[in-house]
Amino acid sequence: MHNTGYLATKSQHPAALAGSIAIHVVGLTALLLIAPQVTKLIKPNDPIKLIPLPKDPIVVPPEKPQPKAAKPDDHVTPTKPIFETKPDNGNVTRDPGPIDGAGSGEGLGGGEITFPPLDPPKDPVIVGPQFSGRNAQPPYPPGLQRLEIEGAVTVRVLVGVDGRPLRIEVVRTDNEGFFTATRDWAMRHWQFKPATRDGVPFQEWRVMTVRFSMIR
Repeated sequence: MHNTGYLATKSQHPAALAGSIAIHVVGLTALLLIAPQVTKLIKPNDPIKLIPLPKDPIVVPPEKPQPKAAKPDDHVTPTKPIFETKPDNGNVTRDPGPIDGAGSGEGLGGGEITFPPLDPPKDPVIVGPQFSGRNAQPPYPPGLQRLEIEGAVTVRVLVGVDGRPLRIEVVRTDNEGFFTATRDWAMRHWQFKPATRDGVPFQEWRVMTVRFSMIR
């Protein structure tokens, strides 16, 4: 067999060839020894073990004590009201409660406090207007006087707080002339004490009657 290439350029010395073969043998042997270890390390079928982590302890809250249900035979003492009404007179009384020294000869002792009934409100005192003038009689109408016609007139007078007439209205008259003479005279000359309510003046109406008679 004729060698070409790289082997053709090198010498075919037996010692060199034996050394080269020994190196290859050592290398193959090392690979064969290492291969099973590598295969074992990367073997995909090895099971994976999970290490469980410690969990926090579960805290259970203590149970609240349940209220004790009242039994049918339990005795409940009724409370006494603070205020009570006496049926005889309607006065409201209050229970004073325990008083220090009661029954020992000291203090005020027991008893009840009675409140007197309140007085109802009083009606206001009203006084009507009173005539205080000197001459209430108006002069006789001349035309009626010549005809000797007699009669009377009744008027309503609104008296102000100063006692002066504010308005005059006719209620009944025997002749219109009597009302005209009375109205004109009253607005100029009549004077009253004003009406009062609990002493305070206020406007009020006053009814007055004037008679016209011939002197014989």
